[in-house]
Amino acid sequence: GAKLRIYFPDEGSAALARRDWKPEVPSCVEFSSCGGVQVADTSKDSVVLFFCPRASEAEFVEQILYETEEKRGDELMLTVMVNPLLVD
Repeated sequence: GAKLRIYFPDEGSAALARRDWKPEVPSCVEFSSCGGVQVADTSKDSVVLFFCPRASEAEFVEQILYETEEKRGDELMLTVMVNPLLVD
């Protein structure tokens, strides 16, 4: 089914979320990090949440947004940025 993906600023934060939140969230929620090597299957992402993206991740965030929109098209329901620290 459809997935909600939460991107954290770094892999350490994503790993902590996986460890601490996984028992509390449904299986349709997956955690990833901004930057680095992306190995997660994002083909089912319908909701994308960026948690505190920083200016250093701006290019990655933009790339993910374009790729997700390209893959999912009309099935991408929502993208949310929580407390972004991005610079134009």
